[in-house]
Amino acid sequence: MEEQRVNEICDTFYSAVRFLSADTSGAKHLKSLLRHAVAEMPGENPELWGWLINQVPEKLQGAGSKVSYEEYALYITLSMYAIGPLENKNLKLAEAVADAELKRQKLVAVETADSTDELQVKLRSLVKLINSAKTGFNYGELVKDIFLWQTNKIAIARKWEREYAQKENRNEQ
Repeated sequence: MEEQRVNEICDTFYSAVRFLSADTSGAKHLKSLLRHAVAEMPGENPELWGWLINQVPEKLQGAGSKVSYEEYALYITLSMYAIGPLENKNLKLAEAVADAELKRQKLVAVETADSTDELQVKLRSLVKLINSAKTGFNYGELVKDIFLWQTNKIAIARKWEREYAQKENRNEQ
């Protein structure tokens, strides 16, 4: 069941990216809203939130004012994509940190976030550093990780640490 949800989140993310990649005034406007959303919580901008809700299948939506894990994962990942849409589907987030020669501590700061709000802030900083190194990473993988991070931070931290270490070892060879 969870694997199906993870795949639906990823599909929803790429569907939204296809829309945002269009050369239309609506797509440009939404990308602008998403760039500003990196410092906002879901729902702070009603126009953006309304667009996002229309992208998310109803069974993955929260109820009332509660934001679902899926909505949080999509909101955070789409806002990260908007600030630096450099994507490299061959690299996961932690591998991109190693390739960009960033200190491991930058990744640890993201891994140890105490809330989705803190995760968003720390991830924004990390994504900007990765993008400034022109490395890029797989945003589809990130949306899955953020979704899973909300229920099992330790498992995602272990995954990221393993990916970082393995990539760093390959880079040193």
